[in-house]
Amino acid sequence: MKKLILTASVLLGLALTSAFGDGFKIYGVITNADINTRTITLDSSVSPGAVLRILPNTEIDMDDCGLFGLYDKHGKWEDLVPGTFVKAEVFGYANPSTSPTPLSVKEITIECGKKAY
Repeated sequence: MKKLILTASVLLGLALTSAFGDGFKIYGVITNADINTRTITLDSSVSPGAVLRILPNTEIDMDDCGLFGLYDKHGKWEDLVPGTFVKAEVFGYANPSTSPTPLSVKEITIECGKKAY
């Protein structure tokens, strides 16, 4: 009986972890950055007009930066300018194109060196 309860609790824990995990990722180009509300608006094919809230503990990573893309660095709010392509990992599972409130961002990655034009 104890083994059955232990097995059921482990399986339930694994199911909940996978169901309510880290959130999801949105790829897109920043179209607007509002410093008063600390939000950015992304334009992507999946969710055009998605509004994302940047929290004080949001990690902003800049990959392949510097001369010849030799190093990575941590970014700041000032690095989130319109026209920048970003990958944002957000908390929650709401549809960003129809959600009335901005989604909170856990991590943003800016790839400095990879540009088509």
